[in-house]
Order: sequence, then C-alpha cells, then structure tokens
Amino acid sequence: MFHMKLFKYIKNTPASELLFYIFLFFIPIQTRILFNPEQSYINWYFSYHLAIFLYLSDILAICFIISWILFEKPSHLLKDHKTWLILGFFLAILLSVFHPVLETLFQYGAGVKHWALGIYETLKWVEILLIILYIYDKIHQKAQFLIIYW
Repeated sequence: MFHMKLFKYIKNTPASELLFYIFLFFIPIQTRILFNPEQSYINWYFSYHLAIFLYLSDILAICFIISWILFEKPSHLLKDHKTWLILGFFLAILLSVFHPVLETLFQYGAGVKHWALGIYETLKWVEILLIILYIYDKIHQKAQFLIIYW
C-alpha cells in the first residue's frame, strides 16, 4: 500500500520538486569533472582554490531551477522584499568580482589574474542564491521538510 501512496505523491509532485530531491540525494556523492587542470597547480602542488569543477549536483541544480522557472513561473518573488535583499547581495558579489576590472579601466591597479575563476565563483554564487530562492518559494509543508531531512 505504501508504494501506491508514493506513486501518487510522485505523480502529483512538480518536476522541479522531484529534481530538487534528486539533487539533495546526489550532494554527498559529488562526482566532478576538472576543467583546465594546468591552471590548478602551483609548481607541483594542486590547489583547489585555482580549480574549476563541474559537479553532478550542479547539473541537477541547473535542471531543477530551469524547470522551476519555465513551468512554474515564480514572478511573484519579485514583489517580495526578501528577494530584493538576496539580489542586492548578489550585486555586491558581482561588484567584488569586477572591481579590479574597474581599477584597470581607470588606471588605478592591476587586473584580474584569473578571469575564469572569477566567473566560476560568480556562477557558483548565482547557483546557491537561486537554490535559496527556490527553497524560500517552494518548501512550506511538513512532508517536504521530512523528505529533505530523510
């Protein structure tokens, strides 16, 4: 009888929520691909701070965020002041990434040494901020919290 309730729950659950649960399941596994490994080494030492990784959980996060935006159209979030605070935080992150570029344009300092790392870190911040917005918008019921907790 449990499997019938589970099937009914899965059938009535939006795709973005199911992909979110799959995303949570794959967080501990963390299968990843390393891009441009040459820039990740300082002499012979591998530095994780200079590495650009693509994780399986990143792909799943992008999938559930895209399905959430396309199929559920969360435009009501733009009317919420908390969303604007989160977007302001993101703007501060963007300004910190491009601050050396502005210095270079006005001849005040050196430029960014690793553009790819700056863009990568910005995209990781965008990902986490969109996940926060998704959780704020979608997770309200006790059953959802229990699934996440499990």
